Amino acid sequence: MPVKKTDKEILKYSELKIQDSVIILKFNSPIEDVEENTRSSELVIQSIQDILDKNPKQEFNWLVDLTSISKMKNMPSQSRKNYAEFGKNKRIKKVAVAGGDIVTKTIANFIVSLTGRKKDYKWFDNLGEAKKWLKK
Repeated sequence: MPVKKTDKEILKYSELKIQDSVIILKFNSPIEDVEENTRSSELVIQSIQDILDKNPKQEFNWLVDLTSISKMKNMPSQSRKNYAEFGKNKRIKKVAVAGGDIVTKTIANFIVSLTGRKKDYKWFDNLGEAKKWLKK
């Protein structure tokens, strides 16, 4: 039986930073374990919510960088629900997703459809295009 990872270890799967009113979430590697993936979604969302709470009058764009993930097999249902629910947050104005493969794009498009904000989300093959769109 595999050893359960701590939150600190799970957080290493991704990086989060703010640059010019853009919250940049970079995934470093896919998380295949269902529990770890779900916990990662909770931790990421809480970290972004902390940013929003510290900046109550500011709106942000969100850049999801999947360029380091060549293949994602799946995303657990609860993780998809977590991201979709958070994606409804009106203080997140636009979301650009960059990189990934066709499976990742399919998962991301499904999440976007659950937010009801399709016009505010766009998929890009590279970071440069994504950043340019967010600045418009």
